[in-house]
Amino acid sequence: MNKKQLKIFYIGLILMFTSSALLLIVNRDKENSFNYVNELRICSNESYQIIKNDLDLSGEAYINTLIKAENEGVYATLIDLSGNVIYSNSPYAGTQSTKILDEALYMDGSYMAVNENVCKIALPIYMQSAIRGFVIYEKAFEMEKTVSIGMIISISIFILSLLSIICLLGRIIYAPYPKELEALEKSFVNMTKGIYGKLNVDEKSLYVNLYSSYNTLSEELEYLIYQQRYNESQRKIFINKISHELKTPISTIKAYIEGLKNNIANDDEKRERYINIIYDKMNQLTSLINDLFVFTQEDANQLKYTFEECYADNIVDVIFNNISSRNDSITTCENILPKCIIKADVNRLEQVVLNIYNNAIKHTDENDSIILKAYRQDDDVVIEINDSGTGIPTNELPYIFDSYYQGRESKKTDYQGAGLGLTICKSIIEAHSGSIKVKSELHKGTSMYVYIPIV
Repeated sequence: MNKKQLKIFYIGLILMFTSSALLLIVNRDKENSFNYVNELRICSNESYQIIKNDLDLSGEAYINTLIKAENEGVYATLIDLSGNVIYSNSPYAGTQSTKILDEALYMDGSYMAVNENVCKIALPIYMQSAIRGFVIYEKAFEMEKTVSIGMIISISIFILSLLSIICLLGRIIYAPYPKELEALEKSFVNMTKGIYGKLNVDEKSLYVNLYSSYNTLSEELEYLIYQQRYNESQRKIFINKISHELKTPISTIKAYIEGLKNNIANDDEKRERYINIIYDKMNQLTSLINDLFVFTQEDANQLKYTFEECYADNIVDVIFNNISSRNDSITTCENILPKCIIKADVNRLEQVVLNIYNNAIKHTDENDSIILKAYRQDDDVVIEINDSGTGIPTNELPYIFDSYYQGRESKKTDYQGAGLGLTICKSIIEAHSGSIKVKSELHKGTSMYVYIPIV
């Protein structure tokens, strides 16, 4: 490599180093998006509902309420409008002194930093509909960090660039430019053309770590590009598949409508049969469109959830009653959940259970059975759906939650769908911070387990 080429290469490394540093700044670790203030509001709500209309804590019930909250790590300080402390059990700095009103009513982000990740909220206390003071709640949280794929790639590029500059400068100062770095230069050029590959280097080389870093970066970029191409191919397959799945019921509906129009169904029995077929196909078409709509929203991160804290046993009762009302003789529902609270989107949760139940119906006949159970297991609510139907082959179990996937049994029989149902179910449950597990054996039935964490 001549001096001009060496200069260009050196400038390129500096630019790469600078750009990776900027990427590190842009993609630096972010705090977990969980809203700690909202969690503190939930933890302190019971206490606040009792004391919010009375600034006087002479009653034993108020003190017991605050002590109970303290046992859960929530501390309280009551102040009047002059900023004087009426009561406080807070161990944190700044809430034991008088005249703290101005500081107490700020909820800035710096409070968690200077008080060891302690979150604070201030809520008003009323007497005869007028504000007479404030209660300050405090609780310590552990901050979690997440590292994104962009961050990993940025760090890899940063380390690779830094090592390249150090090695290059060292060789320029103390020795002639080594020929083994020519392979690295060529590989970087190939990378800009979309050509990726590993570099082989002698273990005795001075640049083993540099080449290893390059190989790691190359593998990550190659995988990301492969994943992008795979997703694109799956989208094309999905478009073709959904077009076919929509065309089939539409064609059937059209044919039977033409039969009614042309008076081919010339008696009441035949007309009723035609109408029932049209109705079934319309339901099938509606189900396909709904699955497609929900899936595209989820894929674009636009699927909306309305989470609320609710009693799990009440939700399950409603879902199981809806299933039992179908008068299906092969179905049994059993809800043995104790009183426990979960944070859930009730409609989405019911959608998951009904989707799994309908799958069980499809793969069972009148001689089989379906059993739905709900119970508590450790810190989770578990909804279990068991059927004694056709089961799932062992080699298909790892793929049943993949988008567009349909097993061989589904393809052989008249189970219409786009292979999105279980994909949507898994996505919804993961949005609830839960999980879905499956156990199945061919010709012996399937068991699906939905886990929702208790608040």
